[in-house]
Amino acid sequence: MNRNINLNVMDEMYYSDLWIKLCKRSKDIILTKDEIEKYNAEGIKKGYIYDIFNEPNEVAKEYVVTMINCVSKIPEGDRYKNGSKVNKEYYDKLIDNMNLKEVKDKIFIEYGLVVKRGSIRTFPTSDRVFKGEKEYDLDRFMESAIYAAEPCIIYAFSKDGKWCFCKTYNYSGWIKKENIALGSKKEIEEYCKCKDFIVVTGKKINLVYNPFIEALRNLDIDMGVKLPIETNLSKEELIYDMYSEGNYVVKYPLRESNGELKFTNILIPYNEDVHRGYLKCSRNNILKQIFKFQGERYGWGGEFNGRDCSSLIIDTFRTFGIQFPRNSGDQLKKSVGKTLLVHKEMPYHERMKILDSLKPGTLIFLNGHVAMFIGNYKNSYYIIHDVIGIFVNKKDYEEKNKGQKEQVNKEKIYLGIKGVTVSELKEIYTSSGKPYIEEIIGIKDIFN
Repeated sequence: MNRNINLNVMDEMYYSDLWIKLCKRSKDIILTKDEIEKYNAEGIKKGYIYDIFNEPNEVAKEYVVTMINCVSKIPEGDRYKNGSKVNKEYYDKLIDNMNLKEVKDKIFIEYGLVVKRGSIRTFPTSDRVFKGEKEYDLDRFMESAIYAAEPCIIYAFSKDGKWCFCKTYNYSGWIKKENIALGSKKEIEEYCKCKDFIVVTGKKINLVYNPFIEALRNLDIDMGVKLPIETNLSKEELIYDMYSEGNYVVKYPLRESNGELKFTNILIPYNEDVHRGYLKCSRNNILKQIFKFQGERYGWGGEFNGRDCSSLIIDTFRTFGIQFPRNSGDQLKKSVGKTLLVHKEMPYHERMKILDSLKPGTLIFLNGHVAMFIGNYKNSYYIIHDVIGIFVNKKDYEEKNKGQKEQVNKEKIYLGIKGVTVSELKEIYTSSGKPYIEEIIGIKDIFN
């Protein structure tokens, strides 16, 4: 018998099929290609999405130093590395490696293309640093993940030469130099703005094994990555001594020994979870996409090759060509769409009325957290979210899970979910002891 720790959630609720069946007119196109392009353009206009190909070729030292200092801030509270508290000397070394003294008065920006998934970090270091001495899974120097074939602007290099300070379409920070190939703005822009491409629609795909190029072996490519199709080849032409028939031939970026960009053709089988062009933006496709992450381990800032709550949303919508801000607060307050800010004094019954009006794909925000509404089932409201943990009512939990022991907090029990899961809004609580419903601060419907 399955242990049902997530109260009021049945096994079939962990699949998209049920929610698609419950969704009326789920196949209707809710955003067209033109509307998505306008949506992204509005995001650039509002300043929460960056058109990195429209940046000035030359910037002042003050601009770069200010940008770096906005990211690379020394935390106010204690931090721990390998169980030991870090001190001022440790931070001094990090600041020295940022190499701000060597930033020139005028900087000619460089363009790069990411060759494999990596991390965007607070400081130019791989050190994992935590709030608690026994923590292992919330590295506070981890800002975000960056995926293969993503473009970036490079503004500065660390003193040890191993890191670049970069800007992507929705974030800035330090990226390992070895993950980026330097190229001309023209070739990278043409690559990224190609019209004929495939987009990865699976949680991730693994490249066909390449016996000749080590950089292409056992390489995972994540959902939302866009790869241009090479159309000027015959089916008889070999790609790394392999026939291309039955495969997409796509251009993939490599980093040469001198750090420069080189494109090579690789094969992606037709039966991989990819799609030629972006997916049509319908509610059934949104549900299908987000449920592909169900059960994936939580990864703060993309750690553990995973996602956190906001990047779960980002990666789902990337398959439709929709661009989102990196953090949940910006997704609520800055991104385009119909936004409803929920006042903390709003009565419970009014909150329920709002939930009654929601359609699948609508985003629900709490402080520091975002979830996607997936449907109403027997007068209960369900979400899918990437969450570290939830609290449930102690009495309800014990009635459904006799003999099971979890961390008890007065009348609530903490469940360390640490992954993508389905929850019923009336059954779960935050660390404050309040129900999720009472902690909702905003609703975002990007389709209005």
